[in-house]
Amino acid sequence: MRRTIRRAIRPALVGLVCASLAGCSRKSEPDTATVVTVDVAPVLLSQIQRTIRAEGLIYPRQQAAIVPKISAPIKKAYVQRGARVRAGQLLLELENQDLAGAAAESRATFDQAQANFETAARATVPQEVQKAELDVRAARDAFDAQQAIYDSRERLLREGAIAEKDVNDARASS
Repeated sequence: MRRTIRRAIRPALVGLVCASLAGCSRKSEPDTATVVTVDVAPVLLSQIQRTIRAEGLIYPRQQAAIVPKISAPIKKAYVQRGARVRAGQLLLELENQDLAGAAAESRATFDQAQANFETAARATVPQEVQKAELDVRAARDAFDAQQAIYDSRERLLREGAIAEKDVNDARASS
């Protein structure tokens, strides 16, 4: 313990002696004042035009990532990159040919079932007519069920709740 105190006191004493010797030096002579000449002019009111050109990066205060609920090619862009937009403003229109194709395919299935019904209705044998009516009714019910599934999945796809694969599966099964 005493050794530690001695080791701490020795450098402090050496520093104190050095500081006192440095403070005892001779004082230098005062500096002579230098004379500065100043030009004075009256104050004039004028416009200052100064242009500064510089390169830099500008960052927006707010930024939003645009992510569509379905993946499709862009059909039409309504705004340019970097333009100011408002919440809810239509920015892009996506291709919808695959969804329109699925609707047309469902319509064709329905038309085919309707044609089968009309063919069966013209049959002369009552048993065949009755069977055909049942087939048409079953086909119409199946079509309506598939159409409801397809419409539901298409709506969910637009809302981003399901993948496009599920809509394609519904389209393939109809």
